[in-house]
Amino acid sequence: MQTITRLSLLMLGWVLALEGAATRVLTRRRDERGLSQSTETALLVAGAVLVASIIFVAVQALVKAKMGIATDGAAGVG
Repeated sequence: MQTITRLSLLMLGWVLALEGAATRVLTRRRDERGLSQSTETALLVAGAVLVASIIFVAVQALVKAKMGIATDGAAGVG
């Protein structure tokens, strides 16, 4: 039981320390405008992946339709 109490107090201490650090970071005044370069890059990469995925799915559906392959999972049943 003492081990659980010690672990609970240790975890509580960590939570309070992290909460204090997060409060200091969030309340700090920032004069920056716009997004950081890393954020912009991440958003552009995510957008490119989304566009590529949409194109891939569309081409795959077109090829399957031209080849007459069933896309509803019923292929091979029967």
